[in-house]
Amino acid sequence: MKNNISRIFHTSKLRNIFLLCFAIAALPPAYNTFFLRPAFTKQLISTTEENAQRVVTHIGSSAFSAAEVFNKESLTTQTKQIAQKSQKDFQIEKITALSKSGEIFFSTLEGEIGKINHSPYFANIVAKGNIYSTIVKSQTITAEHDLPQRDMADMYIPLLQDGKFAGAVEVHYDITAAMSNLEKSLHRSSRIMYTISTFFLFFAVLMLLRMSKAVNQRLMTEKALLRSQHKLENRVSVQTREIEINKKVSMEAMAVLAEYHNKDTDGHLARIQRYVALLTSYLSKNSPYAKYFDKRPHYTDNIIRALLLHDIGEVAIPKTILEKPGKLTNAEYDLVKTHTVIAGEVLNRANVEFSEYFNRDSYLALAADIALYHHERWDGAGYPNGLRGAAIPLAARIVALADVYDALRSKRAYKEAYPHADSVAEIIREKGKQFDPYVTEAFLAMADSFHDISSKNSGASSTETEGKK
Repeated sequence: MKNNISRIFHTSKLRNIFLLCFAIAALPPAYNTFFLRPAFTKQLISTTEENAQRVVTHIGSSAFSAAEVFNKESLTTQTKQIAQKSQKDFQIEKITALSKSGEIFFSTLEGEIGKINHSPYFANIVAKGNIYSTIVKSQTITAEHDLPQRDMADMYIPLLQDGKFAGAVEVHYDITAAMSNLEKSLHRSSRIMYTISTFFLFFAVLMLLRMSKAVNQRLMTEKALLRSQHKLENRVSVQTREIEINKKVSMEAMAVLAEYHNKDTDGHLARIQRYVALLTSYLSKNSPYAKYFDKRPHYTDNIIRALLLHDIGEVAIPKTILEKPGKLTNAEYDLVKTHTVIAGEVLNRANVEFSEYFNRDSYLALAADIALYHHERWDGAGYPNGLRGAAIPLAARIVALADVYDALRSKRAYKEAYPHADSVAEIIREKGKQFDPYVTEAFLAMADSFHDISSKNSGASSTETEGKK
């Protein structure tokens, strides 16, 4: 029960429903307090005013029939008799006649004649020709500093002579009985309203408790499902991790196989990965290719992983040719060049099989581009397809420069390693010819870092094979 009640106030939808029900339940009592009571009171005052106006009209017509002014001299015996009769007929507590200065010159209550009404309402309301009416509760001090023992309705009716204020008549009604009846009616109405509101709120709370219980059950079910989902996700994550590791190990195994097939390339792949990381870090921030990298946040990681397979086609080339110390024949060189096509076909075939299952390309598509096109040249004189400029995939252009630099800096059976300065000079000469100018600029900016990496190198690259032709 406590949980269900707590849930009502901690669940926004249930809390809003409760507040709405509470507001609806509060409407009848509020209507009774803020509308019915003022309306009935206003009606009581209005009725009393009408009665007072009839009395004053009768008194005024009698008083003005004999004089031009309304004062003590104009007050005839007939007028006094009319006032006294009206007091009895209409159950009036007191009738008082005031001159235009506010002086009381007649009253049915002894001891008031001669007093002057200095109250602001007389000068600001009554003297300007307006009716002033108010209800005074018993034991409440009035504006005239009286302390009535009963509920009173005090009415000041102005008398006009030729449109000008001539005086006023105060009619003092005892409305104790009327107010008592009004209070009784309002109390009965309030009890009914509060009873309705209480029952409504009670049933609303019962409904909300049932809804809260349903919410609790739903949340418990959701938590159970969430726990199951987390367990499943963990299992999937572990299996995915296993697949990724197996994929990485398989890919590295193929790359190592290619390196093992050509012993001159020992350590070549690890160095190229570091060179490519340097080039892409510069190109992604300081070249026209920056936006290309921005749209592909994992592009650098994908290149570094995919380039491991760029020379796997060499396993189809006889080791005697790859490790031949002398110059290659035309036929041998043509055979060496097929390693790009072989690798491209193998990797593309694997990617097609992947895409049939998952409707998207894998990293093998990028690996195929690198393997197939990393011997293309910017000027179109490369192989296997003679692609020119931007037609060569960017990843292949980046790997091409890193591949050549490592080959220049590596010792081979047919040559010694080039000094760093000579290697840099060679790449500068090939800027815009063999290499993408922007990739060359990135290399020059990172040349010192290339030197640091290559200084530990004693291996070789298959790219050097081209130098034997």
